[in-house]
Amino acid sequence: MLSFALSIVILWVNFSIQAQSFPLASNDVLIYERNTGERYEFVRLTSLARQAYLLPLDKCSSLSPNGIYVDETSLNRSDLIIRRLDTQQIVIETPWQSSWSTCALFWLTDSTIAISDSSNSQQSLYFDISGGTLNSITHQPSTPQYPSLPNWLLSTQEDFILPSPNSNIFLYERCNSGQTTDSGRQCQGGTDFVIYNTSTPAVVHVLENADGDFIRGYRGWDELQVPMSYGNVAWSSTGRYLAFRQYQKGLYDYFDLAIYDTNPNQYVNTDWVSARIDSFKGFQWSPVGDKLAFWAIDRFGEPEANDNLATLRTLVFFDATTSQFSIVESPFNLDPSDTGNIITWSPNGEGLVFIDQSNNLIHVDVTTNVSSILDNNVDRVVVWRQDTTSILPTLTPTATATP
Repeated sequence: MLSFALSIVILWVNFSIQAQSFPLASNDVLIYERNTGERYEFVRLTSLARQAYLLPLDKCSSLSPNGIYVDETSLNRSDLIIRRLDTQQIVIETPWQSSWSTCALFWLTDSTIAISDSSNSQQSLYFDISGGTLNSITHQPSTPQYPSLPNWLLSTQEDFILPSPNSNIFLYERCNSGQTTDSGRQCQGGTDFVIYNTSTPAVVHVLENADGDFIRGYRGWDELQVPMSYGNVAWSSTGRYLAFRQYQKGLYDYFDLAIYDTNPNQYVNTDWVSARIDSFKGFQWSPVGDKLAFWAIDRFGEPEANDNLATLRTLVFFDATTSQFSIVESPFNLDPSDTGNIITWSPNGEGLVFIDQSNNLIHVDVTTNVSSILDNNVDRVVVWRQDTTSILPTLTPTATATP
C-alpha cells in the first residue's frame, strides 16, 4: 500500500517547515537529499515536521555525515558559512582563503572538514570545527590494523576479512596450504572461510559449502576482480549471527542463504522457496533485534504484463530468532546501478527506507510489512538516527580561520 500525506507549509527564502506526521519515532530524524528539478534541497524529517533547505544557486553546499551541519561556499570565493541544518543558525562564518580551491570542501566527521589546497590538487587542508572556529589540524589517515590469523595471506586475491561486532571475532579466508602460487597473488591449494577467535586463539567454525565468489564479491582467480556480487555476507548487529551465500545445492534450487548462529554454534533453518537472491544488493541486519533484510529477484505470485526482471525486486525479511521468512507483498522496481547496502534502517529496527527506480523514498513498516511513499525526486539518504548528537554552540558570525 502506497500513500502520500498533505501538509501545511511555512516558507522563508531557502528554508521551509511543514507541520506533518511521519512514521518516525519521537526522537528520530531522517535526512536526505532531493532534486526539485532546478535546484537541490536537504530535507530533515522528524515525527512531526518536514524541514527543507533549498540550496542557493550561487553556492556549493554539502552535509556533515550525520546531517548536523550544512556548509555554503561561494562560487566567487568570498566566504564560507557553516550552519545548523535544523535551525539554520550560523555557527561559523569566515572569509574564503586564497589557498582554498573553489567548492572543494569535504566532511570527514561532524567536527572535521577538509578543503583542497588550490596550489596542490593532491593535498588538502584540514580543520577542526568543534570549538566553533576553524582550527587548522594535521590529519593522518588511519592505517588498517590487522589481527594475527593463521594462514591469512594479506595482499593476495583471497585475503577477505570481516570483523564481527564482537571484539576478537573475525571471519576470514584461510589459505589451507599457507603458500601462494608463483605469481604471489593466489593461494595454492584452496581456501576456506573461517570464523576465528583471536583471544582464545582458536577456530570457532569453518563455514560449510561457502561460495567464496559471492562472499568476497569476485572470483578468486580473477586478477581484475570484476565484481560478481556486492559481497553477500554480513554479521548481525550483536555479532551472534552470520549470513552468507552457499553453493547452489541443486540444479533448480536457487535459494542459497545460510545463517550461522555462534551461540550455540549451529546453523539456523533457512529452508524456503527457490527464490533467487539479488547478488548486487547487500544483506542488511536490523540495528536492533535479529532481522535480516535482502532482495529477491522478481515478484512472488503470478507475473504481470510489464514485469522487468532486470529491475523488479521483492523485499524479504528473515527473523533469525524464529526462522520465519516474510515479504513485502508489492514488489519494487530498483535501479540496477544502485548496488550495495541500499536500505537505511531506523535506529529501533522497526522501519526502513530505500529509493526506488523512480526516485521515490519508500518507507516500510517492518512490523506490518506495509510500504508507503515518504517523498519523491530523492537522490540520496544521508542518515536515519536518533536526534541526540551534540552540537556546536551558536556563535556570532565573526569567527575566522586559524592559520
